[in-house]
Amino acid sequence: MLRVVGNKRLIIKEQPLTNTEIGNQGNFYREDYPNTAFVDFHTKETLESNNDAFSLSDSDDGYSHSKLKMVIDYYYKNTLANSVDYEYILPASIPNPTFDEVKSQLENPDTATRLDYEYYTSHNDANLLTNASQSGNKQAFALSVSDIQAIEDNPKLLNFLEPNWFWLRSPGNIFSTGTSVIDEKLNIVTATDGGFPIRPALWVSVYPN
Repeated sequence: MLRVVGNKRLIIKEQPLTNTEIGNQGNFYREDYPNTAFVDFHTKETLESNNDAFSLSDSDDGYSHSKLKMVIDYYYKNTLANSVDYEYILPASIPNPTFDEVKSQLENPDTATRLDYEYYTSHNDANLLTNASQSGNKQAFALSVSDIQAIEDNPKLLNFLEPNWFWLRSPGNIFSTGTSVIDEKLNIVTATDGGFPIRPALWVSVYPN
């Protein structure tokens, strides 16, 4: 359990997703973690030729069209949406800014492009928290950096058994990277074409809807 708001709880899957849970759509196989799915943030098919930018266009938020979201959606549809616990799952609002929306936070914003940028201030403010909201949809999702920063005593709460790393949905500090959690710490230079485990999160109610 990561956050408590009244009778609502933000929870995360303790064990990373397996290849079976995502329909064998992992990008990498590791003998030391044979049951863990290691997934690129983006698929090669969605990337531009010889480009691994986090945002696929100026109006893209990086996450909405990612393989990360695709496999989480697959897991949700094929596992959670048909489970006995479905009535406890709450609609969630998943804020993620587009490149145009974060451009003002970049170094040299007048000339910065999504193919070559570097953040110089934190892009992870409270407006990017994932919240339970009736304006959203019932869904599982990758946490944002804001979600991690909002957790009290987050090293203890994120001290999972190995592999203790997983994707977040937030951009990294340069154009070709996303953000991940590695051994209880944020890594803001995780290559978008790197294979990382996935731990989906959910907003749930302690009472059935």
